[in-house]
Amino acid sequence: MKKVRLLSVAVALVAVLVVSVWAVTQKVNLGASIGVAAVPVSSSAWSNELAYYFGNPSTTAVIVSPGLAYSLGTVSTNQGAFTIDSLRIRCGSKEVIKSWNGSGTLTIADFNGQPAKTTCYVAFYGKCSAGYTVAGQYVAQCNKSYINSNMAVNY
Repeated sequence: MKKVRLLSVAVALVAVLVVSVWAVTQKVNLGASIGVAAVPVSSSAWSNELAYYFGNPSTTAVIVSPGLAYSLGTVSTNQGAFTIDSLRIRCGSKEVIKSWNGSGTLTIADFNGQPAKTTCYVAFYGKCSAGYTVAGQYVAQCNKSYINSNMAVNY
């Protein structure tokens, strides 16, 4: 009984090590812009969607821990005070919305076990709290965009 239990534990540990060693990360960096434009003060809005296609994994590969990772790129437009508060991610037929302030990298485990050969769509959501001034004129809206955002998938 003890030998069988020890053998089971050893096999499980080897399986975990093999999965960990063989996990692959594919990263896609888009030069496209993601952002919001002409959002009125005191209003909220979704950004445009960006599509990330992960074509390298085989058709049988699945997303594994830690899952997907997303980060915004460099700010290319920043007019007014627009604050990001969430990110929507859709891969295949599954969609999730995560609380996120737009800084750092957001790791998303909700898609673990889903096919890794997929297209994922992302958009951020936030609110314009103050406009900006141009040539002495107040513009009561926000514009905010990023370029070179990237997403990675572990499979």
